[in-house]
Amino acid sequence: MLAKIAFRNVKRQAGNYLVYYLTVSLTIALIFAFSNLVFGKELWNHPAALPQMRAGLSAISMLIGLVEAFVLGYASSYLLGLRKQEFGMYLTLGMNRRQILLIFFCEEMLLCAASLITGILGGLLLYQGLMALLTGLMDMPFAFSAYSPQGLLFTVLLVGGMFLLSFIVCSLYLRRATIYRLLFAGRRVERGERRPLLWFVIFLAALAALVTACLWFHRELESLVTDFDTPPDGLFGSLLLGVVSVLFLYMGLGRSAAGLLLRRPKFCCRGTAVFILRQLSGKLKTNALMAGILALLLLLALAATDISFAQYAYYDAILERNFPFAVLGTLEEEEEPAISFSEAEQILAAYTPVTSRVSYTLYAGGTSALSEAYLSGERLENGQELQDMLIGESELNRVLAALGEEPVRLDGTYQILSSQQQMESVEFPRISPAWSGKQYPFGGVADLLISLVPDDVMFLVVVPDEALRELSPAWSCCGWQLGNTDFDAAALQEALINPQSAAETGYALSSDYQVREYHRIQGLQSMAVLIVSALYMGLIFVLLALAVLALKTLSGLSGDREKYRILSKIGCGEREQKRTLLWQLGIFFFFPLLLPLLMSVPVTWICVRFVSLAGFPQQAARTAMYGTAAAVVLAAAYGLYFLVSWLIAARQVMVKQM
Repeated sequence: MLAKIAFRNVKRQAGNYLVYYLTVSLTIALIFAFSNLVFGKELWNHPAALPQMRAGLSAISMLIGLVEAFVLGYASSYLLGLRKQEFGMYLTLGMNRRQILLIFFCEEMLLCAASLITGILGGLLLYQGLMALLTGLMDMPFAFSAYSPQGLLFTVLLVGGMFLLSFIVCSLYLRRATIYRLLFAGRRVERGERRPLLWFVIFLAALAALVTACLWFHRELESLVTDFDTPPDGLFGSLLLGVVSVLFLYMGLGRSAAGLLLRRPKFCCRGTAVFILRQLSGKLKTNALMAGILALLLLLALAATDISFAQYAYYDAILERNFPFAVLGTLEEEEEPAISFSEAEQILAAYTPVTSRVSYTLYAGGTSALSEAYLSGERLENGQELQDMLIGESELNRVLAALGEEPVRLDGTYQILSSQQQMESVEFPRISPAWSGKQYPFGGVADLLISLVPDDVMFLVVVPDEALRELSPAWSCCGWQLGNTDFDAAALQEALINPQSAAETGYALSSDYQVREYHRIQGLQSMAVLIVSALYMGLIFVLLALAVLALKTLSGLSGDREKYRILSKIGCGEREQKRTLLWQLGIFFFFPLLLPLLMSVPVTWICVRFVSLAGFPQQAARTAMYGTAAAVVLAAAYGLYFLVSWLIAARQVMVKQM
């Protein structure tokens, strides 16, 4: 009997449950897709995949599970609020609380089963899409991926736990709530703000603070990219100011907008404007802080997506700068090499053809003035003395010619060669070192950003050839270009490992040789995890915001129904009622979205500016495209939820004239 009542209730409340069902199904699809990523074998059997990537996805999956449990609990509490009078009537008619809890439990299980089925079906497609995205970002071939039984089991257990937690929270409320509280809880009246002018001033102050925070953040980011000595404290301060500004901006706007518009007679004379404003006045005041929090979540989702794609574009461009050769070998002159250059070339030839080779020598400058200027007078953590590393002008130009770059011209000066954009901020001009008995003035930082040095050398000092006459060689370097990249980069890097150095340091990849393709794959893995994690988090935050807004809208329909009935009795037709309801729901629904969409422009511009300041203006259009796509996807998801909410509200609220 109770099961029949539960089934009838779900069928009768299908309209109210639609948003809840849609949200839960989408979250289950996300859980299932990510569970298959974590527990599946296709990705992890690939040699490019590293164990830390799997651990990162596992941690993110567990974190998102907690967030989704909160989403489900929040949605269930709103659905419970919609049916308080129904449960109060059950108690009045003689049902005990145990029977009501059983009815509610059966309803939850029906929804859980339906959501689980549709969520897993959607997750089947979503998983293939995520695999295509991951393999594309990691430059791996994509093939149809098999599904993991462990992933399915994990999804079922996690969803079951989420529904159980939601049921426990709701059952605690039903056990303690009185009949009066259940029957008359929906009669609370939302009153408008009495001091709208004060809150409008707060809104203007918050808007000015938000603009200041954006300008402050941009200035600090620019300084951080171009200057080594800039601390990151300013970035955190600007972000904190931005968060506080957004909250006060929404509180000020929500508590002042409707009240100020109601004081304008010309505006209030337009159709049902007074009715719409009075409907919104109390709602916006009551939910202003909630709207600010949701706006922050949406803004965080957009910013995380933009920043992750900007970082991906930046890494893709900086790879050639940091690794100009397909393989670079660096051997110290004072040590016996574990693998000589000739032996390394034989190893390379076993994996892929070698197309060219160029050798060059780095010299110890005998001074550390330039390195100390770079480190602001600090020493290395292990106490090792600093040493400036030099290369001759003609030798560098020979290397640059092999790389297809323009030669440098010193004209009796010295220049700094590095792959880091911030070198312009170091105070080298004050230093005029002497090499081989002659002083040389500073000739600037080389326009070319490139790295030709071992990992523990920070930059190269390019000097005229005569400056090296009395200096001794410190490093012998050799760079190779390979015929193709279709080889096992991880196996090649492992074959070039220095066994003695690895045993001493305990670091498995200690090597005198750096394979560009191996580092590219490693970097792409990190970027892939970053992007997929940002998208995953962003989707969850968007679903949270949309579910809260939709359910908040639907929870007030019982009071709106009576008001629209009165509107119909005074002569307002069905078409005018729909237009009024559309404006009322649209303003309330899109109120939290307003700022994130507007802020998507400066956020995208800051990401574009970051990529340009880092020396890659050609990646600006690509970064802007990613930011625009993220904003469009957010607006589309918002529109879908709003359409569903409006159709449900129109069916329940509209009153046809007889």
